Amino acid sequence: MLGRSPLLSLFLLRLLGWGAALPRSQLFLFGGSPGDQELPEGDDETSVPAPLPSPLLFYETHFSQLYVGTNGIISTQDFPRETQYVDDDFPTDFPAIAPFLSDIDTSHGRGKIYYRLDDSREVLEQAAHFIQAGFPTATTFVPHHAFIVTWKDVGAYEEVTRSSAPSKQ
Repeated sequence: MLGRSPLLSLFLLRLLGWGAALPRSQLFLFGGSPGDQELPEGDDETSVPAPLPSPLLFYETHFSQLYVGTNGIISTQDFPRETQYVDDDFPTDFPAIAPFLSDIDTSHGRGKIYYRLDDSREVLEQAAHFIQAGFPTATTFVPHHAFIVTWKDVGAYEEVTRSSAPSKQ
């Protein structure tokens, strides 16, 4: 699987998290990095389609774009109504990668969501390191690009306090 879908492998590795959270200093840079896009603040926002330079093989289907959603989810298609994936059981009935699936609201400055496609040497080396650490048999894995999504300091819908909101990639 690693050789056939390097982008998906990067997603899966970040989902696994090796059983522990990484400190913010070990996340990919975000927020001021070249190419960063910021999702509009709000509840249930969705990005414009982000085109991929090469197709993503996901569940035996090739996809050429990704969408980022406020609610901790990435999809290969525009999102249906929130109640169809936040309130229902997982898995969803549409293609989804859900590293942080939750009812999230970034209205009124309550967190930010950044996303970008990156092919810089530094990011690709860091991605290769993460993949090889998580999959010891993937010693020859070489990513060609990485799609990085960061949910920074986000909290639950209608959350009042913001003392320890988590960040995820």
